[in-house]
Amino acid sequence: MTTIDATTTAVATTLEETTVATAARTLSLSYPVPVDASRLHDLADAYNGTWTGNWAEESGGSGELHAIVTIDPATRNASLSFSFTGDFLQGGAGAPDLIEMNIPDGTTPETLYVTSSMVGQTGYTYAGGTTAEVNSDLPANAGRVSADVSLRGDSASASYTVMSSSGTAVLGAGIIARGRVPEPIDLPAIAAGQLNANLYSGRYAANLLAVDEASAAVGEPIDAILTNGGNLVYGSGIAASNFQAKSVSGDLIIQVTVVRGVDTPSIQAYWATAHSPSLPSIPGIGDDAFAVANTLYVLAGNLIAEIQVLALTDAPTPLDPQTSQRNIAVAMVPRMRAAT
Repeated sequence: MTTIDATTTAVATTLEETTVATAARTLSLSYPVPVDASRLHDLADAYNGTWTGNWAEESGGSGELHAIVTIDPATRNASLSFSFTGDFLQGGAGAPDLIEMNIPDGTTPETLYVTSSMVGQTGYTYAGGTTAEVNSDLPANAGRVSADVSLRGDSASASYTVMSSSGTAVLGAGIIARGRVPEPIDLPAIAAGQLNANLYSGRYAANLLAVDEASAAVGEPIDAILTNGGNLVYGSGIAASNFQAKSVSGDLIIQVTVVRGVDTPSIQAYWATAHSPSLPSIPGIGDDAFAVANTLYVLAGNLIAEIQVLALTDAPTPLDPQTSQRNIAVAMVPRMRAAT
């Protein structure tokens, strides 16, 4: 279940780690809730019509985007006819699709279901205030995508990262406008902005470990990987990004800080300062590793992971903290080496 907070002015919506099936070319859809009757007329005037645009990804893929938006204030029905060309979301050429829904009025909690070739079966439950819960039952071969979506006036844009199960990340962006040709896509600028945002929020670190990997690493179910902020000026040429994860039992917590260097000399200089010659290296983990007190430090590529597994109660845990830390590091290292 993914919780989406959206403003009723439809200015900006953030989707974090929404599961998508890349091979099936799926997308997730959200909308502002609740929407009163007067606002519906404003939305219809602002968004009804034909929208065109384009998308591009770092892999070299690109194509066109086409959409027709219809909002009927009388019936509270909204529909989106959407199509694209090219290998969008790493999933092959797309067929036109139609998504329809009733916009909730906010007077009572309600759930609606949308079924389409792009989103599979997706349930939307109005949870009160400006929050909707989204639960997608999507096809197999799913990876992950994190996206930032902005809707302003007569244009909408999105920057996203498709993350395969192997940890390969591909940055992409799309922009679409009503009744005009939208601005060109500047992927380098988007990449720089998204990197800083991901580092600062903790999403950068959280993308380096999956829930099932964390569960296997500590020997018991983990509830979720939670972003925990970051610091863009952690040192000279160094930024930090954090995540944490608690066990379902509540008996332990994983805390990880991922330190990123802008280049190899920066991260090597930081590592040389952190890794005192008096501390022996631990073989077989990343490019180098050592431990101090309750923290395991692992260097891989231009990243360092500082890993803690801490007991929250007196209950025994399936594995000792050092074994759990090592297992987490082994799971993270391939993505750390592949990260940009």
